[in-house]
Amino acid sequence: MSESALIGIDLGKHSFHLHGQDKSGREVFRKKFSRPQVMHFFGNLPSWVVVC
Repeated sequence: MSESALIGIDLGKHSFHLHGQDKSGREVFRKKFSRPQVMHFFGNLPSWVVVC
């Protein structure tokens, strides 16, 4: 995921959907996380632009 430029997040009560795009706008990843998983995911990433 080092090629990601933006990470979009859809906030929910029990799960979060993340979508990563590269600089040209192409999808790099799409994942679903629980609350503890998303905290761990962002804790292990370098700084990114996150859009809600």
